Amino acid sequence: GRTNTGTAALLVKVKDVEDQPPEFIVASTVIRVPEDAPIGTTVTQVKAIDGDRGVNNRIRYSISRNISSPFRIDGSLGTISTTMKLDREDARNRANAAYILEIVATNRTQKLSQRHRFEQKSP
Repeated sequence: GRTNTGTAALLVKVKDVEDQPPEFIVASTVIRVPEDAPIGTTVTQVKAIDGDRGVNNRIRYSISRNISSPFRIDGSLGTISTTMKLDREDARNRANAAYILEIVATNRTQKLSQRHRFEQKSP
C-alpha cells in the first residue's frame, strides 16, 4: 500500500561550550620604564580576547604571584601602572634591573585562563 509521510524543516543551533582560554592580542614582552616615573604611571596595557571565536565574554586581568611588586593591573582594562617609586638597585630586580611579571587573563564567566610573561626594565 501507499504510505503517507510528512516533512518538517528544523533549525538546530549548536551552543558554544567555552572550552578555549583567552588569547593575548596586545602584550609587549619588554617595556622600559624610567626609574624616576611618578607613582601611578601607566607603563603598558595588555589585551586578550575570548578564545571561543564569536563569543564576547569579558576578560579579567591579574598579575600572578604579585607579592611586593611595584606594579598593579586594572582587572577590567588591562592597564599596568606603578604603585611605588622604581629603583634599579632594588633587590627584587633579580635580572639586570628588571621586574618579571606574569599576567593572567581569565574569562569572567568561566575559569579558563591564559598567562603571558614579560619584563619591565628600568633604562
